[in-house]
Amino acid sequence: MTQMIISQPYSSTYIDRLDRSISFIVVFQITALLIKNMFVTTLQFAANYNSYLNELMYVVMGAIYLRFLVCYGFRLKLMTVFVLLICLIFWLVSFVFNSSLLQYSYLRSALVTFLVYCVPLLIFIPLLHNPDRLMDILYKYSRFSAVMAILCWVLVMTGMPTVADYSMSYGKAAVVPCVVLFVRYLKDKRRTDLVLFMGCTVAIMTFGSRWPLLSIAAAISYGVIRYLAIGKKKVLIILLLLLLVIGYQYYSEHVILLIQRVIANMGINSRTINLLVSGEIAYSSGRTEIHDTLILKLNESPLIGFGAGGAYIALNDELAHSFILDASMNFGYPLAIAIVIGSAFLTVRYFWKNRFSSYGELIIVYTCLFWPKIAVGESFWSSDKFWMLISLFILGHYMKRNIEEKENTI
Repeated sequence: MTQMIISQPYSSTYIDRLDRSISFIVVFQITALLIKNMFVTTLQFAANYNSYLNELMYVVMGAIYLRFLVCYGFRLKLMTVFVLLICLIFWLVSFVFNSSLLQYSYLRSALVTFLVYCVPLLIFIPLLHNPDRLMDILYKYSRFSAVMAILCWVLVMTGMPTVADYSMSYGKAAVVPCVVLFVRYLKDKRRTDLVLFMGCTVAIMTFGSRWPLLSIAAAISYGVIRYLAIGKKKVLIILLLLLLVIGYQYYSEHVILLIQRVIANMGINSRTINLLVSGEIAYSSGRTEIHDTLILKLNESPLIGFGAGGAYIALNDELAHSFILDASMNFGYPLAIAIVIGSAFLTVRYFWKNRFSSYGELIIVYTCLFWPKIAVGESFWSSDKFWMLISLFILGHYMKRNIEEKENTI
């Protein structure tokens, strides 16, 4: 039986255990997937075990979900039911009009990612009573993830065979602990977190793709704005920023060339730094052509789109490389624009109301991870960052009620 809210008084100890279990499930899933993706998309020996590791993750997560059901029963918030029901109806209607949907491998992969990694976020996160627990556990596991990201990079530097010259998936995975640690550093000022953040940033620059750097830049920008808003040394910070801008203007080319030579001597060919040196850092890597194709296709059905996985079908089983266009191919321009604007509004609203809390930290972490890349990456159904934000919005809606419930426990 679906339980929308806890309908009877439980002890505070029980609710604390519930929050701890939910936080562990969410963070363990995120961390395990990140570390697995770091290694299997980077090192050749790990790539050979990717399918086995995926199956192992399904088994382990299934066992963890089953244990939760045995201990706490089946629980769903009403808004979660509504979101999942809308998604189910949309997919069923799309399948009725195009029964060959699942023949596209990228679409199948996106659907599996949504069901296995995104739906659990929608189910578990809104059940939390205390987001502090989730942020604290995410922070602790992010330290471990950052160490694994740096270890993977060190193994690449030592000459271990790699899958490719650079890895988009490595950067996409390593940037998560990187942003979490920087946001927490702004609060706690632990130097270890800053060192790990810098180590991950260097690793991403030398072996990852460019786009995760957008999330890192967003996190740093947030840090600067935060210090300007509440810091006591505003004049010093402004002067430092001016010096950095002037230094970048006059010395960036020389510094980047020096870095390129140093890492080249170490046997590393950084695609990101090469693009910086050549002045082609904004090069779209074929995204412009893909986006043009999608826009032309959308002109055939701008109001309602092409249903679930419309972008994969239009591109003959390729990625859209744009959350906005991917959503538009699914739903049409009006609904896609409404989703983007509505999500942006809720992001600002819930962050501002909770900006001094752990919940606000979670919002800003996933804001940095998701919003800077919506024009050049992410897909609607497989973007766990987007669905994490949706889960946090649902939690924000219920949070006051959940806290009052906790305060009234016996």
